[in-house]
Amino acid sequence: MNIASIDIGTNTVLLLIAQLDTTKKTLTPLFHSYKIPRIGRSVGKTGLISTESTASLIAILTEYKKKAEDHNCSEIIANGTYPFRAAKNAAEVVAQVKAATGIAINTLAGEDEAKYSFLGAISDIQSEGTICVIDIGGGSTELITGKDAAITYRHSSPMGVVNFTEKLISDHPVTDLKLKAIRQEVSERLHNNYEIKDAVGLAVALAGTPTTLACMLLKLKEFDEEKIHRSILTLEQLESLIEEMSKLTPAEILTKYSSVVAGREDVLLMGTIFLAEIMKFLKVNEAVVSSRGLRYGALFERLK
Repeated sequence: MNIASIDIGTNTVLLLIAQLDTTKKTLTPLFHSYKIPRIGRSVGKTGLISTESTASLIAILTEYKKKAEDHNCSEIIANGTYPFRAAKNAAEVVAQVKAATGIAINTLAGEDEAKYSFLGAISDIQSEGTICVIDIGGGSTELITGKDAAITYRHSSPMGVVNFTEKLISDHPVTDLKLKAIRQEVSERLHNNYEIKDAVGLAVALAGTPTTLACMLLKLKEFDEEKIHRSILTLEQLESLIEEMSKLTPAEILTKYSSVVAGREDVLLMGTIFLAEIMKFLKVNEAVVSSRGLRYGALFERLK
């Protein structure tokens, strides 16, 4: 059977259509789509998903529903993350979307978001030691550890690249003094919010920040999942990119790296800081990039 899985985050709305074999417990991807409408824009400041964002979401989900119908999907699973947990008008937006598209958005708790992200990320990555999956989102960040596909720790904190950029970066370029203060705040929040006791043998980085950084380092002009998935980001590379991007405006970042950063150019510096500080927190010098995540994990959970 074919099923569509949709991940609605603060920054992105992602679609995976896959064929599930419930007998063999296998998942075969058939179609992907990737949109950056930033549904959670200003949710941290206003507490609301805006009318404009709701209209954008309805337009995207209408398009995704047509793709699901074209692939003869028997079901559409739509999971909402941070903006739906945080916004005061989330229930109203969910009702509007259901009325307009027929798609019911399930609001995931942070711990369930972490679980689905972990299941998706490790689906084709093996390690004998403890794996830590890093899922940096627009409104929240999840760290999940596990061994032999069994989760040993998971925690979600409302620190994301969109809300932290809105809160901490008002001018570009970013001065060295400001950059130091941002990094200190991110580091302190990590140490105060996460308690990872096991030594991490392998870090796996999910979502838009690491996949975009991989595109930049591989000098890709467009997103290529086969080249990005399972590529490596080193802490040294991240430090170099932080140094470079802190001295550029978002427009200059977009000009330099073209469409692979489009829609993310203003939050990419913060995302890179997050990833670098998380790697230092975990005491690892590199991370494997995974293009799989929550939308895959939701389907693997269904297979179980």
